[in-house]
Amino acid sequence: MPRIGLILTFLAWASVPLHAQRETAQVYSVQVITQYGERFRGILYEVTDSLLYLREDPNALIEPRGSVIPLREVDRVILRKGVKRAPTLQGALIGAVGVGFLAFRSIQRSPLRSPVLTGLTFVTGVASGAGFGALLGSSLGRSPRRVVRARQAELDPARLSDLLRPFAYVNQLNRLYLPPEQ
Repeated sequence: MPRIGLILTFLAWASVPLHAQRETAQVYSVQVITQYGERFRGILYEVTDSLLYLREDPNALIEPRGSVIPLREVDRVILRKGVKRAPTLQGALIGAVGVGFLAFRSIQRSPLRSPVLTGLTFVTGVASGAGFGALLGSSLGRSPRRVVRARQAELDPARLSDLLRPFAYVNQLNRLYLPPEQ
């Protein structure tokens, strides 16, 4: 029993970022809703004084696919830090390993008569643990969202640009890797 606690503790700590790591640019998933009701999804790549650039992948330099939206048409922008898949995958992995270990120990203590039933019990336990862990990880691991409403505050495009620029991937790269201006 102490081994399972050690394994689960290790898996939980493996997902925590270390503070001694080098700082990197954060990726923000966004949903942009225009004044005309159009919805755009992607990663907030760059914000200029008049345009908002969304991409599917921030590192795709050759043939990038994405959207270019004029800031004067933006009604609201919903920002989420990171991608929602990571907590779901971590929860599924921890759930599968945890329930799989418990099913394995239970089968060792009281073996079943048929090897087919033994395998089916183990696979069902691992699958249900992965499903429960994924569900729990996706519900608990979501990053909070931030909503910037342009129409309600009657923001002009320059002010909206100033609000969104710290979240843009290109701006963060410039802040991290370019030398400060003298």
